[in-house]
Amino acid sequence: MNPKIKAFIITLGFLLTSQVCFTQVSDSLFRQSYLHEDLIILKKDMEVDIVGLKFALMYARISTTETIIIKNEKGLEELNPIRIPKKLDNQFIYHASAVRNIDWAYDDVEIRYFNAKHSNSHKELKVNTNILRERILNLDGFFGEIYKYEYTVENLKVGDTVTLSYSYDIPFNLNWIYLLSNRIFFHGKYPIKEYQLKWRYNKNLEIDTIFANQNKPEVIAEENNLCYIWNLRNLPGCLDEPGGRPYKSLPYFLFVPQSYDLEYTHYNSFKMEFIPSYFFQSWDVQSKLYDEYWNNLIGNRSKDNLAYKHISEKFVAMAPNDSIGLTRMRYFQRYMVDSVTYDPAINYYSNNENHLVQRAGVDLSTGVVKDHNIERVYGNIIPGLGLDFFTAYPVDSRVGEISPQYTSTVKDNDLMIGVAMNNKTLGFVIPKSDKNLYYFEELPFYYEGIPVLLLHYTDFPNQLDKRNFNTNFRTVTTPNSGWKDNYRKTQSKVSVNLENNELDFQTRIMLSGQYSTLTRNAYNDLPVDSTINPKYFDPVWNISDDVSVKDSNMEHPQIYYPFKTTISSYYDSKNLIETQDSSFNISIGSWFKPPFYEGINNETRFLDYYPDFIGSDNYSYLLEFDKPIKLIEETDDIKILNDYANLSFTIRQMAENKLLLTYNYSILTRKVEKENINQVKQINRIIRDLENMKIKVSLTE
Repeated sequence: MNPKIKAFIITLGFLLTSQVCFTQVSDSLFRQSYLHEDLIILKKDMEVDIVGLKFALMYARISTTETIIIKNEKGLEELNPIRIPKKLDNQFIYHASAVRNIDWAYDDVEIRYFNAKHSNSHKELKVNTNILRERILNLDGFFGEIYKYEYTVENLKVGDTVTLSYSYDIPFNLNWIYLLSNRIFFHGKYPIKEYQLKWRYNKNLEIDTIFANQNKPEVIAEENNLCYIWNLRNLPGCLDEPGGRPYKSLPYFLFVPQSYDLEYTHYNSFKMEFIPSYFFQSWDVQSKLYDEYWNNLIGNRSKDNLAYKHISEKFVAMAPNDSIGLTRMRYFQRYMVDSVTYDPAINYYSNNENHLVQRAGVDLSTGVVKDHNIERVYGNIIPGLGLDFFTAYPVDSRVGEISPQYTSTVKDNDLMIGVAMNNKTLGFVIPKSDKNLYYFEELPFYYEGIPVLLLHYTDFPNQLDKRNFNTNFRTVTTPNSGWKDNYRKTQSKVSVNLENNELDFQTRIMLSGQYSTLTRNAYNDLPVDSTINPKYFDPVWNISDDVSVKDSNMEHPQIYYPFKTTISSYYDSKNLIETQDSSFNISIGSWFKPPFYEGINNETRFLDYYPDFIGSDNYSYLLEFDKPIKLIEETDDIKILNDYANLSFTIRQMAENKLLLTYNYSILTRKVEKENINQVKQINRIIRDLENMKIKVSLTE
């Protein structure tokens, strides 16, 4: 028997006899889960048909029918209007530069139908259609346009139950590179009472699949097709739980089509195999790096290469005894972050420049890096420093983990450079862009402690060397920061003038580790990471509407781990003191800014909770009054310690005119089991209470 047929029969038999092992929640727990939801999906039927065997003729037909209850105004706004096409995987977090605009749907989509009806009366509802044009980078690397379709259902109101049906086709020939790795979660943002997914494909199409977290389907043979069928009930709307990592525990399905278009024959052999998808997804980057490698190898003395050479030699001269290469890389990346201006390359992407002539080296010599040349700069300079490197492809730890099957983020999204130091260690650098201003070996928390895919130019085939694709999936784990290195220490002397109701602050903020990486740009009016909790960007002086910042300056961060820096700020406010008879109420709650997730409340938790990182956030305010005072109402010390965190708050009168406020908040663990989520709720509840804290003093007689 043909080995492929035998393997197929064994796999089919296993799937047919397996049961859906995903534990669905009880009816009572499901009812409890949707009490505070804006929408409830009573029934969702989705069919995905992968039609054809070769990309030129293949297409994906996606058909969905949903019956939805609109519970409130927010739900109505969320539902209406509806935009299609929708990505199969809505868990992506994008980190590419803004000009690349990769958060887009598919090209040349054909809408087959869109219908809406009132579920109770079965009356068809009028639907208005609006076609939106969106600028994107096309597969040729230049600006193009795609169309999105926006549907607005008329006369919908809160309390309605509406059924939406829509279907569209996605052609593979224009979207194939985005359809090489398809992940779909069964849960969503909103609860689903009944859910059915049918995934159908030609049985002669070679595929790779993963049924993650106990979600094996029923498998049915339909003439020339195989169909996977899932029937699930009572799926809570937990995909967006704050601090959750759905891929760790929720069921999902990964589908990797392997068209014979992607098959190649080994050199000097008749062996044939499929090219792994990540080679195609990374090719735009790798081809640029390969060009730079050859320019270095053959000693190209073009004006561009001479400019590169001059820059490399400058950093070598700055650290002539750096046998490892560490200091040279630190100096180079500091230059990129501090001195080089990022250019979004609008003219290039608009195809108004000669794209056959590269000027990345010349541009860099003038202190500019253009978006389309970012990879070229690193690909030329790093070898010029006497070092080799790999491209390193991560996945944001909040949404997934790189694997041979899950490589969707390799195309256009996440990229690091793994620099092979001369002591046989690997150092990581995130290339400079409009959003990325990180020093060498500086990683935001979502890239710490994760596997990254490493690719080298020698992993690609070479006809002269008779070298085939290196299909070994090479990964390495990135470093993790520790609790003692991740801290923010805020120390402030506050002069209190009770006669004028004025507070004058002299504040010093010491940042280290992740607190430096995530928050320091907020004090320099530089781009901040829009994908993380905005509480990280709340500056220390944001304490009232009338605050006046007199001065603020920051020491240059250390360019090595843990990237410490200190900020000195001077500001005042007159809106924080209220006078009542002979007493004074001082609002102090806004002075403390621990980052926490607001959405973790009394609702049932379905996912484990992952803090961003372990570390401490400490505050000390010394209030010096212009007159002797006394506390009217003593405040009990607060001290909460559990496995998740440690939180304490104290007020002490240090002298007749001095009060000392201390606030300490430490995250102690990287994961809290969902069964222990009350530990997080307990800490967050105290943090929210302290946001409204006031102290009451009176003058000493």
